[in-house]
Amino acid sequence: MEEIQFWRMLEKWDGFLPWKDEKHLVVHLTTDSSEYRWAGVLKLLKKDIKFGDYWTGSIITSPIVVKEAKAVFNCICAIKEYITDTRIDIDCDCKSFIAAWEGQCSRSKELNVILKDIFEMVRDLRVVIRFNYVPSKDNLADGFSRILSKEDAMLSSIAWERIQQAIGGSGHTLDLMALDSNTMCDREGKKLTHFTAYNTPCSGGVNMFAQHIRELEICYVFPPFGKIASVLRFIEQQNLSCTIIVPEFQPKSIWLPKLRIKSSVSFLIGNKSEKNIILYPSKKRGYFRDKKGLPWDLFCYHICNENCVGTHKTFLPRHLYESGVSKVVVGDSIIKQMVDEVDRTCRVFAFGGATIKTIASRISAICSEYKPLYLFVHVGINDISNSCNGGFKVNVVQSIAYLCHILKKLENVTIFISAVVVSSLTGRKMGIGVVNDEYRDLCRKNNWRFIEHNILEKHLRDGLHLERAGIRILCDNLGLLSS
Repeated sequence: MEEIQFWRMLEKWDGFLPWKDEKHLVVHLTTDSSEYRWAGVLKLLKKDIKFGDYWTGSIITSPIVVKEAKAVFNCICAIKEYITDTRIDIDCDCKSFIAAWEGQCSRSKELNVILKDIFEMVRDLRVVIRFNYVPSKDNLADGFSRILSKEDAMLSSIAWERIQQAIGGSGHTLDLMALDSNTMCDREGKKLTHFTAYNTPCSGGVNMFAQHIRELEICYVFPPFGKIASVLRFIEQQNLSCTIIVPEFQPKSIWLPKLRIKSSVSFLIGNKSEKNIILYPSKKRGYFRDKKGLPWDLFCYHICNENCVGTHKTFLPRHLYESGVSKVVVGDSIIKQMVDEVDRTCRVFAFGGATIKTIASRISAICSEYKPLYLFVHVGINDISNSCNGGFKVNVVQSIAYLCHILKKLENVTIFISAVVVSSLTGRKMGIGVVNDEYRDLCRKNNWRFIEHNILEKHLRDGLHLERAGIRILCDNLGLLSS
């Protein structure tokens, strides 16, 4: 009944099919599908144009003949700008699909649906298609349908939601480098408009660097690491507001200082070894979580165009700045002098002689009153005595566990733990190392940012507290130095 209903559309159709020009323009297309990816090769003049994508959704479990049919549909859809009013020769290595097309029917309901989709597209594009069978070994698209690249990774929904919340407003509107299968979604769950490396059915344009982008767009890009410098230059030249995802390599990458200067928001997405941040394409189940975890710390930076307000390294977008969202630093007496160096959106709370437990007990009340977006904690030197006895590490572990318990209760706050700085007082070097090691482990487990300091003994005023140069280095490392 469904088949009859479909073909009855001819009774109501008042359109027409124009006569084809007797001078044939023939386009040669090759299609193929593997279990996890579809691909096509279009012969255009003397150039071969390759394109493809990974299977996602319910079709992953479909029979191969259905995937071959869907690959044909996707390929025609991806290159429709090249093939309107043409004759197409399509090479395919699936005899079952070719037989179903020539007979215009199949026992598979799923395959019949795709055959109808192909028919409707062929009708709308006014093309004539002819299928040729080729063995897999001679199929030009076979190799491209079996590519599996880590460059096609995407962020997990957890990481993406964190980024959307941090940027605020209506969220992102454009994905600069993606595939149809891995582009991110807007706040309504719809795929973002996206640019791809080659033709795909839903591509908003091929090659990000060939596009002219409106300044009103809120862009997102997770670029291949070898192209980060080029992407940053493109963002700068186009004056874009853009969120970019980059790893923190060791040693530092040459593009990192410029990125930090340009950024209005920056925060840690995932610590090294964390497993729920990036999804990679697989051969069996679409995109899956990496079993080994991140090989580096992964950061998010947001670059604002001239429509945003910035004040320093962790400056805020205009909508956050004007709403009074603040940054709070809580710690011992070492941070007291920071008050004179930070900008007006930051509040500093210094408690002389405070230990880790003392600071932990005050954090909830401070955050409840000021509701900061960013919280910086700098404490630990007062937990270290000149002679670190056997019970020292046990006490430190207990104190840091209590601090962790308090910090986990905070909502909508990005947490930074500042390393204990160097001291010239005898016997404290080992204790500083113990505390910082515990802090690193704490941040790795909870997806918080641990901030190292390049502060030397020459920056100390009395063996413990910092002189002004040391304070400015501390503020700069935390991204709080006033401009």
